[in-house]
Amino acid sequence: TFQVGANEGDEMTIYIDEMNANYLGVASSSVATQSAASASINAVDDAINQVSSQRAYLGAIQNRLDHKIANLDTSSENLTSAESQIRDV
Repeated sequence: TFQVGANEGDEMTIYIDEMNANYLGVASSSVATQSAASASINAVDDAINQVSSQRAYLGAIQNRLDHKIANLDTSSENLTSAESQIRDV
């Protein structure tokens, strides 16, 4: 969980799944027989789908963080401008 804003509760929780061969179910893949090779192909296809889903999720998180950064930059500029106007009075 990351604090991504000035206010309490302005947080973003990021979940990252394991992406290793054991977790993805391809560590024990074998091509010794035709049926084992077929099962390995299915396992690799499933692993590719899991990795693709995780990449899409992380891409969406990156977009949310980029948007949040832009908003915080704008807020910072506005506060700096307001402070400058107050000091000039």
